[in-house]
Amino acid sequence: MLKFDIFAKINTKLLPMKAHYFLYNLATGPIIANLSIIARQKGFSSTIVGVLLTALYLVATIAKPVFGWLSDHFKIHKFIFILMQGITALTFFCVYFIPSFTNQVTVNSNENSTELYFCPKEPIWDNCLKERIEQYKIKIFKCNLYCKPEIWMKDKICQYSDDDINCHSKFKPFKHEIYLDMETIEKDSSCIIMKEFKNTLVLNNSMTTFYSDAALFAKFYEINCEATCEDDFLKGTLANKGTMSDDEILKQYQFWLFCGLLLIGYSSNSVVISMADTICFDLLGEDSHLYGRQRMWDAVGWGVAAVLIGTIIDGISGNSVFKDYTIVYFFCLVIILMNMLCSLKLEYTQPVKSKSILKDVGKLFKSAKIFTFFCWCCLAGFFSAVIWNFVFWHLEELSDQIGQNDCGSNYIKTLEGIDLLFQCLIGEIPFFFFAGYIIKKIGSINCMHITFAAFTIRFFYYSALLNPWWVLPIEALNGLTYGLLYATMTTYVNIIAPPGTEATLQGFVGALFEGVGISLGNFAAGTLFNIFGGHYAFLIFGITSASALAIHILVHMIFNWYEKNKKPSNEVIKP
Repeated sequence: MLKFDIFAKINTKLLPMKAHYFLYNLATGPIIANLSIIARQKGFSSTIVGVLLTALYLVATIAKPVFGWLSDHFKIHKFIFILMQGITALTFFCVYFIPSFTNQVTVNSNENSTELYFCPKEPIWDNCLKERIEQYKIKIFKCNLYCKPEIWMKDKICQYSDDDINCHSKFKPFKHEIYLDMETIEKDSSCIIMKEFKNTLVLNNSMTTFYSDAALFAKFYEINCEATCEDDFLKGTLANKGTMSDDEILKQYQFWLFCGLLLIGYSSNSVVISMADTICFDLLGEDSHLYGRQRMWDAVGWGVAAVLIGTIIDGISGNSVFKDYTIVYFFCLVIILMNMLCSLKLEYTQPVKSKSILKDVGKLFKSAKIFTFFCWCCLAGFFSAVIWNFVFWHLEELSDQIGQNDCGSNYIKTLEGIDLLFQCLIGEIPFFFFAGYIIKKIGSINCMHITFAAFTIRFFYYSALLNPWWVLPIEALNGLTYGLLYATMTTYVNIIAPPGTEATLQGFVGALFEGVGISLGNFAAGTLFNIFGGHYAFLIFGITSASALAIHILVHMIFNWYEKNKKPSNEVIKP
């Protein structure tokens, strides 16, 4: 009969490790979980987000094994572990100060009216937008326009300005305050058209009109402007339906600053994760089967942060489509600083140093089973990327499409928080806790089969999803696709790692999972979302996952047949 030593004497040596898993994921969870949505709100397309996330994990591919080797070679695991936490906190916090893109609008005017055309690169007239317009109460609102018209246009406008000298400032764009009338809103197939209230605007702090003499201007006057609207309705619409093409976004300094900070932050974050697992297994020693009971505090921290921060974001943002993520950045900074203090309490020293780290690790590739395991890590990362970074994107699109309860704008972050809570409390924590027993009972290979089967079920379910709230029942399977998967992967690595190469091998496998698998998964998901939309993208991933499951089972059936009919060689491990 199995005995679970739940109430056994607490190992105080492991308390700082448990604290790290809880605090670090409490801090970074809200940023990592919402990263694709934050990028979407800044105006990035799904293709841009997919490429960006691919780049982030590709850089992590290099960072993990490099810092793992440095830690093993110089025996500085704890120093690297704490240093990378600080870099992660600083870079994630700096993302807060990157301004959003300004959106392009076209202003058309003649002697009778001035109209603002907002024409995003994505379809604009969904049920959600229609309902918001119908229920909108504020009839007049202000937008700031920054326009740079042709010289002849500038001269004509300045004829009617009260401040002719400042108006003719040749190298500065016009700064307009335009008041738009919501009651006059019109639409065509791809644009929102709004008319200016009273056909007047504030030009460089002076009142003027676009046209005063109809005889002078027989045709429409057109300017392309950057628009920043103070009203929450238009601010959210402009944010979620960006007008810049992907090529234009790549020319903006905000994009490259955003990429640079995240490249550094994600790399340091990935090093922290692999280094934590290495330290944890060394602290456990012969009790490596208890790894899941340490790692489950990762899920507790993630789940608490999901509900807490999601609810706060919705509370601060109110009914606005434009979500305020300020609390996320400050929360991350403060909690990671607390975690660094806890990490200083770790009683850790590397027990053994390998004489030839790369040579010892290289020997593992001679085993066909271990090579197949490396391939499984890549595929597991590929499928994980889709769930980690594009399920919430799918939910927000569904929320916009169903057009109910003001389109989910006041609940979507709360729903996403509850979703993560389901993933953690119902899924991850139980499977992390019992992972050691499950792996011992059915074997690592069968655990790998189960994770692929769970991915397949989740993908097909997401593809059929119509209402975002119905995502919750399937999220219990996250215990298999993350909890059991990660415990299987790290435990297997700890078993096969030659003495003194633990950090290097954990870093290498982490690089396969994140750098190869997740980066390719992000690229594929971003591309498929952009071409087919969420429903068909998840259907394609479901078929792919089912195929991977069948191939994985077949390969191991061949291994078993070979071992039964051939004299077994000196294997490095027994799965």
